[in-house]
Amino acid sequence: QQERDRAELALQKAHDELELRVKNRTAQLAKANEELKTEICERRRIEESLRQSEERLRFALSAADMVAWDWNTLTDEISHSDNAPSVIGLPPKTKINTATEFFNLIYVEDRDRVLQELRLQSTSESKHLYSTEFRLVHPDGSIRWMANQGKVSYDIAGKVIRVSGILRDITKQKQIADQIQASLVEKEVLLKEIHHRVKNNLQIISSLLSLQSGYITDQQTLEILKAGENRIASMALIHEQLYQSRDLAK
Repeated sequence: QQERDRAELALQKAHDELELRVKNRTAQLAKANEELKTEICERRRIEESLRQSEERLRFALSAADMVAWDWNTLTDEISHSDNAPSVIGLPPKTKINTATEFFNLIYVEDRDRVLQELRLQSTSESKHLYSTEFRLVHPDGSIRWMANQGKVSYDIAGKVIRVSGILRDITKQKQIADQIQASLVEKEVLLKEIHHRVKNNLQIISSLLSLQSGYITDQQTLEILKAGENRIASMALIHEQLYQSRDLAK
């Protein structure tokens, strides 16, 4: 009987210990499950935030006619944002896989210069920021001006391993700048024409007064004509100085 009591007591003790372990394990699993749920919610929140950030970035790039790009110089592989075809002028969903494919789109007269500027970035002593402007040829033959800005990355040996940055369409800005320059040239030509006409008219008036003075015998009248001639000469001198001024507004 005593042996049975001891066995039952040992069995009860083992059962209590097992039940306690099950409770503890259940509590641990419940805690781990809650932590996992929290982690999943946080990950979903981060993914959603990232998705929204990427959406805003795509919208900003599209609105500004800009392309985000990354070039692995070791493999020549290039990756870019989804709006690249529309900005560069390629058919929708066209993928540019290598930098060589992109360089072939550059206007032939600009291509060597762009490649040379890239070669200047081949040592770590050069600037880490890369910036240039060039023309791209669209499949329809039209030409667009692009501004390319990027950051150059080097390995420990100083060799370029990656270039990444932004490609931006600046055709409208170039056209506006050309229009402003043409307008300035036209205004300069107009000012020169006005200057010459005023100068010639003043010379004619001065010559007429001088010619008329030769027929005047009355001293008082002659002095009046001479005074007028001197005033015309003064006006011509002041006009000459004004025209030669660098700041016509003042």
